[in-house]
Amino acid sequence: MLDRDQVKKAARALLQHEKVSKGAAKKSQLFDEDGFVYVVFTLSRIPPESKAKPIPIAIPHSIHAGAEICVFTKDPQKEFKEKFAQQRAPVVKTIGITKLRKNYKSFEAKRRLAQSYDMFLVDDRISNMMAPLVGKAFFKRKKQPIQVNLTRANLKRVIEKARDSTYMFRSSGPTSMIKAGRVSFSQKQIVENVCAVVEAVIEKTPKKWHGVQSISLRTLSSIALPVYQSLPVLTPQAVEGGVLRKRKRVSEEEEAAVAVDDDDDEEEEEEEEEE
Repeated sequence: MLDRDQVKKAARALLQHEKVSKGAAKKSQLFDEDGFVYVVFTLSRIPPESKAKPIPIAIPHSIHAGAEICVFTKDPQKEFKEKFAQQRAPVVKTIGITKLRKNYKSFEAKRRLAQSYDMFLVDDRISNMMAPLVGKAFFKRKKQPIQVNLTRANLKRVIEKARDSTYMFRSSGPTSMIKAGRVSFSQKQIVENVCAVVEAVIEKTPKKWHGVQSISLRTLSSIALPVYQSLPVLTPQAVEGGVLRKRKRVSEEEEAAVAVDDDDDEEEEEEEEEE
């Protein structure tokens, strides 16, 4: 039900917008820190409950290729650091839970940490401890640590799979934004990623397409460009109600017309009497 041509037009418009914005001024801090293309979903109904655990979505073109990844681990930190090195996993920083608590207490320390790496992963066995330890600095930059299973033998594969996916965060409202590309991508890459994201989200949405009100594309510096808009569903009750309202309106108009005719007849009779 998604019009691929409409996605192409929106992707082309966003890339043109970013090109003009970049040329009009020097690279802004916003552009440096983000530069993502988002798919914005608005559901027909608010989800019954939000879920803290992000849902991974496989996409053909990684939005974190070459990213500097930091992993939060259980203690001892050294054990995981050695395994990452032995397997040549794409991890540049390993921080144990004790070190995280001790060295990153202040808001400023957490803010600097959030700015220092492109992506954060966390051992799923300690993920429930993360919210107070990383604070708002991570959530504000949409860098919430992604849960991974570090008990697996092939840690390189675990890290690469997490890096090459995008993620859906269930919100408490009807709208959610999912990263689907970079402004440095080609139009074709963005379109392919967007279609993969939409397909995955529809599969996880109650009532599938009937549960989605609208889908649009945007960057943080652009307006939202619609690529899908659902039509209102007319239930039998709504149709019957509309017919009744129409009949009532027609009836009122007919009564008003009759009243006007009666007034005209009375005026004619008065004129005849005067003559």
